[in-house]
Amino acid sequence: MIRTLVSIIIPVYNRERFIGEAVESALDQQDIDKEVIVVDDGSTDGTTAALQRYLSRINYLRQKNGGPPAARNSGIAVAQGEYVTFLDSDDLWPRGRTRMLLDCLNAHPDAGVAMGRMRYARAEVSRFDEFLAASEKTEPIRNYNLGASLIRASVMQTVGTFDETMRYSDDWDWFVRAREKHIRIEFLPGVTLVNRRHAENLSNERDVGNHYTLMMVKKALDRRRADPTKL
Repeated sequence: MIRTLVSIIIPVYNRERFIGEAVESALDQQDIDKEVIVVDDGSTDGTTAALQRYLSRINYLRQKNGGPPAARNSGIAVAQGEYVTFLDSDDLWPRGRTRMLLDCLNAHPDAGVAMGRMRYARAEVSRFDEFLAASEKTEPIRNYNLGASLIRASVMQTVGTFDETMRYSDDWDWFVRAREKHIRIEFLPGVTLVNRRHAENLSNERDVGNHYTLMMVKKALDRRRADPTKL
């Protein structure tokens, strides 16, 4: 079994209700060498207090609020791993998902990203085991999602970090840029992310989402106009 360091980056902003279980699911990833980096993006609620009991097992950074891409980039800046993976502070990972994704990339050296499927589950089921069990009742879907992926650190260098002008859809923007760089994604049938649905999800803000999605499309078109080889 090949063992290499995996950097797990968790950006968080005002998620005192969820952050503990997200960190637990990251720490619970078995059969890998890992570092867990939690970037507190200026939380004003009880998030900092909720993280206190994990400080001996995580690399905890705190910064002025700059949005999810800024928090992810801060994590990348200190990451030491040959592989990078991201977990939103209100989501969970099934046990063994990171080892499965790592095995996939080891088996496919020409792939820069390994990505599994995701399930949705309601946040009302708050206990970790009950939450994962409830997610089994939903059909897994394939969707371009950072939380379902494992990325080679060298690919992050090739594609670049996250666009900090995009406080929403920065993950989709990154995948668009990865495609422009011809980064191969290897898809797995297994579930590698459980997405927690609740009233505070950023994806519920439809108008904001539409604004940044249009911004993402415009940026892609501008790059293509600047470099016709991308057409």
